[in-house]
Amino acid sequence: VELPLVTDEIAVKLGMDEKTVKDMIYDMFQKGAVISTARGNFFPQSIHQIRNSSVSNPKLDDVLMPELGDLWETFSQAEWYPALVKAAEQGHPRARVIPALKALEGFTDLLPGEDMKAIVDRADTLAMAPCPCRRQSHRCDKMIDACLQFNKGADYTINRGTGTPLTKEEALEAVYAIEDDGLVHHGYPGSHFTTICNCCGDCCQELYPLLQSGKTALALDKSRYEAEIDQGECNGCQDCLDRCWFDAIEMQKPPDSKKLKAFVQPEKCFGCGLCVITCPTQAIKFQRVRPDMVIPDPLPERPREGAVRLEEIH
Repeated sequence: VELPLVTDEIAVKLGMDEKTVKDMIYDMFQKGAVISTARGNFFPQSIHQIRNSSVSNPKLDDVLMPELGDLWETFSQAEWYPALVKAAEQGHPRARVIPALKALEGFTDLLPGEDMKAIVDRADTLAMAPCPCRRQSHRCDKMIDACLQFNKGADYTINRGTGTPLTKEEALEAVYAIEDDGLVHHGYPGSHFTTICNCCGDCCQELYPLLQSGKTALALDKSRYEAEIDQGECNGCQDCLDRCWFDAIEMQKPPDSKKLKAFVQPEKCFGCGLCVITCPTQAIKFQRVRPDMVIPDPLPERPREGAVRLEEIH
């Protein structure tokens, strides 16, 4: 309640030992109940911050997990997921699909907000943290360390010891591994951009309730790209069906074929590119179908606050 008062002022006001106050704040910081920044220690600004911070710390597995994850999932099913769907019905997209980097080979004039390599290159600090959604829901076997953090987000997760610092080369390798694992890049570009989520449709706090309700298009913006299939090259393997979280691909038998071929349903394609990079015959290609609409630059050039150091918290 006293935060963001500084430690010594809290100690005086409450008649406590200053070290005890520091220890309490550090404990809350580790549990996700306090967000420590260069401006001080604060209570999380949203339920998203509380959930993400509390569930994503593997160091607390013996203390909080899996019980805490189960509690979050019970709450999500009963209240949070329905609330997210209701918010989606207001028609204000919360995030945008960022196409798979591998699927963009050969394209030029990429916009900063759709080019994972450019986003990585422009970051000052990078880190990889565990995905709180998959740690909470554990409905799939996709990779857990898949939450890509930038700048202040990276500083925060590194200082908590929950994230692994990455060089730009390591971050780019991680991007490719994430795509190979069948996860969709999506981000929240804007002045507070700190994270690119890499999501499955089974566990993701955003995708899961939207896909279950059929309201995905109301809350998630598509990329500028769309998958297109060359029927002559398609061998009917159906690998792309397993990769598409949006059910945008269906198998049909063309009039001149004895076997089923894959067809894209354009209205359902979000331009994630997972099918493009999977097709064994390279029958699936990206085409740019949307104009140079405004895709916000996720990392605009701006002064950054100094990173808070762990020793300043404890």
